[in-house]
Amino acid sequence: NRLSGQKARASAAFLTAQEYFVQAISLVTENDWLVKTSLVSGIYIEAAEVAGMNASYELMEDMLKVLEQHSDDVYIQLSARKIRIQACVAQNRSTDAVDVGVESLGIFKLHLPRHPDEEDVQTTLLETMQLLAGKSDEELADNHKKADAEARIALELLNDFSAAAFQNQPM
Repeated sequence: NRLSGQKARASAAFLTAQEYFVQAISLVTENDWLVKTSLVSGIYIEAAEVAGMNASYELMEDMLKVLEQHSDDVYIQLSARKIRIQACVAQNRSTDAVDVGVESLGIFKLHLPRHPDEEDVQTTLLETMQLLAGKSDEELADNHKKADAEARIALELLNDFSAAAFQNQPM
């Protein structure tokens, strides 16, 4: 069912894909969460994504809650949050998207002010300029290649909710 769901999704048959993923989920047992954690988590993530694409937000949220209850893997938790952010954006709930995004960045010990003022922005820009001072383009490119998985996920999260943040509170 998972493979059929993936094929349906790849051909933009999202309702059909959702049916296949729901069927796959119906076959998951509690033991599968212990023995096949990665596989089962992947099914739930794909199912939630497709449910979001179909605007089946209640189903999507139910799947994400089950996923979060069964997994304490930070990357799976962040995948669930990214799906939530995208669903909030799709529903024009920019405030909620920003709330989920800012909360999610806390996992990386990154703290953004929820309502930054001009001084916050100027201070952060100055700190960033000081960190980058004297670094060549090549050095920055090399550091980018070495960036760890957490930094990449944090940047993806920022990207996911940055438009919602601007829409919510333009400067």
